[in-house]
Amino acid sequence: MVQCFFPQNVVPYVQTPLFIINSIYDSWQINNTLVPRYLDPELVWDHCKARLSNCTLSQHLIIQDFGVEFLKAFGGLTPSFTRGYFLTSCHTHLGILQTRFWFSPTSPRLLHKTMGEAVADWYFERAGFQYIDPYPCARDCKV
Repeated sequence: MVQCFFPQNVVPYVQTPLFIINSIYDSWQINNTLVPRYLDPELVWDHCKARLSNCTLSQHLIIQDFGVEFLKAFGGLTPSFTRGYFLTSCHTHLGILQTRFWFSPTSPRLLHKTMGEAVADWYFERAGFQYIDPYPCARDCKV
């Protein structure tokens, strides 16, 4: 059986310090993996994929299930002081590349910390940071 180069297949073998930043409801994954254009020829998902607050109840449930599957990959990881993670429930992609996502007053916060504060605390060994957004489902975030 071939296992792809996905985090759940790679992270357990990484020996160096590793900090993972990701959205549980990554917009690229939802748009291209969960509901790619060829599976939605009637464009029923377009408004939902653009802004999650536009989703129907059944679409929200499907997206929540997608997030649960994503989180299962983290459930199998053994504890490690050299590993950190900041997992939001924001419907976004590439937020890590935007400076305002790191320190802005509107940036997502976990344990009252911005992504930048969490990474800095972990990097400078002030505190470990392994936190998953407790929000139960995907949400729109300002990025």
